Amino acid sequence: GWIIRRPPEYGSNANGQFWRYADGLQICIGEFSASVAISTAFVGGFRSLEQSWTFPAAFVGEPEIAATAAGLTAFGCVETGNTSATQGRFVWTAVTTQTAATRAAKLVAIGRWY
Repeated sequence: GWIIRRPPEYGSNANGQFWRYADGLQICIGEFSASVAISTAFVGGFRSLEQSWTFPAAFVGEPEIAATAAGLTAFGCVETGNTSATQGRFVWTAVTTQTAATRAAKLVAIGRWY
């Protein structure tokens, strides 16, 4: 027989894009930039101050997030574990200290919307 699947709900705003599936899965993506220095000692290298990305749609609990440095603006990005249902937090990283400059990140959050 035929299986009819409802397409996911899609939305976007200034914080990024989101997809909500009928089974409760939600995926958010976004891009984030800020002018920050990378100068705090961190795991044999250095990190920026913690940054906060407000999700384009809230989750019901803490989602899993991934952060990636974009545009060769930092060595990497690491989520800090201080995530909530409405915000993901991360830092940019580098091997040596870096003066303030515009840094970019691409972000993904996956969790439940109900």
